[in-house]
Formats: sequence, structure tokens, C-alpha cells
Amino acid sequence: MKKISLFLGLALALAGCGWESDGAERLAERFADTATTTDVGPDEVAAPDVDLGDVGGTGLTGRWAVQVVVTGTMAPIGISWDYTETTYFLSDMTDGGATADWTYCDQVNDVPKAPNPTAQPQALRDLLASKPLRVTLSSDGLMPSGLVWTWGLDRARLGDEKPQGLTATSDAVIDEDDDQQPGVTLEVQTKTGGHFASRYLARWERFDLQAGSLSEDGQRIEGVLAADAIEFALGADNAVVNRDAKLAVTPGTGHTWRLRRVPSDYTCDQLKTDAAGLFPAP
Repeated sequence: MKKISLFLGLALALAGCGWESDGAERLAERFADTATTTDVGPDEVAAPDVDLGDVGGTGLTGRWAVQVVVTGTMAPIGISWDYTETTYFLSDMTDGGATADWTYCDQVNDVPKAPNPTAQPQALRDLLASKPLRVTLSSDGLMPSGLVWTWGLDRARLGDEKPQGLTATSDAVIDEDDDQQPGVTLEVQTKTGGHFASRYLARWERFDLQAGSLSEDGQRIEGVLAADAIEFALGADNAVVNRDAKLAVTPGTGHTWRLRRVPSDYTCDQLKTDAAGLFPAP
């Protein structure tokens, strides 16, 4: 791998994982055989080998598939659950690689102990995809770190500092997905994939991507990152899921980000299918 200096700062979406009831025992009993991950995603359907043809390209300019993997714990009912969150983007690098827009495609959450899964409604997916993350790159590694991405929050009013104690009536909370509920809405599912509850939340994320390594053939970039996140429960149509997730992202830079060069017309649907082949497990 050839070293390049890419200190990237941005925030990515940590979508909700498994959820809660009035007690772990009650919920576990009710949904004992529920799947332990969220939506069926790229890792479940992707082929082990992907032929992209002759992608070509030099330097950083062009389209890239992006995978970001973050680990941590959550404790919505007072019991700590490990989670691994894998988020996929498409990145269009322009200006010789000086800037990149990361457009949200999909997210897969693995929460082995969670008794029921969640899903992003289409309105939330559309919202996330409509707000590409603008990343600024520099060859000398000097660039802003800790750029922030928010869900259901007014950035102009909030600023970039990590918020605390927000509620549904806080001035910084907005109905960003236009469904007449505060923040954004996440669906909590039953064990068969049916609707169990709608949960309203706001989220603040900060990711600091460390210097990456460009492969000799110019087709891959890999690196590590540090992260921070906080989520606020703003209500629900079923009271048993109206609890803070109590996210605790694993400290340090043990999280990973990986880019794979793809054709200029490559789509999110293709990325969802190809993800396991594009990003083999380490």
C-alpha cells in the first residue's frame, strides 16, 4: 500500500439498532426468535466476487464505493449490547480529489443480543441520500477534522458542539423528514418484519478519519477513524420504545473506513448487491 495523507473529518449516520421494552426479560420473551440485525443488507446478499471491468482512473478523481465500520455498545434497557454498524456511501471526488461528496446508500447493523430489529422508512432513506457529506481532502494531510452530521436537528441553531439534554420541544429539534413528528422516524419491527412501533429521534455524529493508504494499483484506499455519537429519544407511538439508546462508541481509532474505485455510472443498488465482494472481511 502506498501512503497518502488524507485526514478527513465528517459525521456519518449511526442508524438505530435493536430496541427496548419495560424490561429485557419481557421483551426477550415476546420476541425470542427475532432477527438480530436490521434490514437485510449488502452483507447478506452480495456475491463473494465482483467483476467491475476495467475501471481505470488515476489519482483520486472519480467515483468510489465507501464502507465505514463502527463498533460500540448501547444500553436502552440498562443492559449493554455490543453493536457493529456498517454504512455504505458512494463518493464522487472532484478537483483532482480535493473534494468528495459522500452520498448515503445503505446501513447494516449487527446487534446480536437485541430482541427486535429496526428499519429505516423510505422517507428517512431519501432524506439521508439528499444530503451528501462534503469532505475536503488535502495532499499534506491538513484539513478540518470533526465535521458533524445531524439527523432531525437544526445545524444553524445548534452549531457543531456535541448537544446534551435535547427533547422534542428543544429549539434545535426539527421535523426533518416531514412526517409531522419531531426529529426523524425509525421503524421498530416485529420478529416477522411487521410494524411494532415508530420511534422519533435526533442524532448527532462526529467522525475523524485518519490518514489512509492508497493501494499500488490505485483501486483502494483504507484507513482507521475515531468517532463520537449521541442520540435523543423524542417520542414514539408505543411507549416501550421511547428510551434513549445510550450509545457508547468504542474509544480510539479501532474503527475502519475503506474506499473502492467503481465505474462512473455505478449506483447504490449495485453497491447493496456487491458490498461483500467489494469489501471482503479482513
